[in-house]
Amino acid sequence: KFSGFQANFQDTYLNTLVTRLINAGDVSSRGIDVDLKLRPAPGLVLTAAGAYNDAKIDDFKCPASAAVGTCADAGGNALVNGKTLPFAPKWKFNIDGSYTFPVADRLDLQLQSDFNWRSETQFSITQTPDTVQPSYGIWNASVALLSDGGWQLRGVVKNIANQHYSPAIGYGSVAGVSRFVPRDNDRYFGVIGSIDF
Repeated sequence: KFSGFQANFQDTYLNTLVTRLINAGDVSSRGIDVDLKLRPAPGLVLTAAGAYNDAKIDDFKCPASAAVGTCADAGGNALVNGKTLPFAPKWKFNIDGSYTFPVADRLDLQLQSDFNWRSETQFSITQTPDTVQPSYGIWNASVALLSDGGWQLRGVVKNIANQHYSPAIGYGSVAGVSRFVPRDNDRYFGVIGSIDF
């Protein structure tokens, strides 16, 4: 349980949309997370992680200046009590697998793939329907040459299924709803080189 929770609140001031940091009241979070790591064969590593997080707004303190219906009714009763806390998907999980095997005297080849999934996420404390990111999953893969000398060269493909998503959605002061676009919003390929010394 958290008291005095701080949150960004969007409101209208002099017919202009403004964002204020407010004391949003009391919230709570209950859940469980699990992490597993398996090594079923030489060179093969499998990991999995999952989380269930029931994060809710318990007692929201709607700013007195907020328009009726924004976060409270005409009687001052909060409309968002019991609703999901912003930026808090209820379910998340990740699976990852890699297989590393020698291809030369001091050189290994590694095949790797991972998948991340999260459930629907609300990004606004006022629970507006157009600031919800539906559930989505991102699948990545890579192949790498690993040297005993401390260098590696890795070819990657990110977002193999070309799944479009946003890590944040909010209202802008001019253009209505703004959707932030991450680097892997579209499928892309790349090469990563690194040296440890």
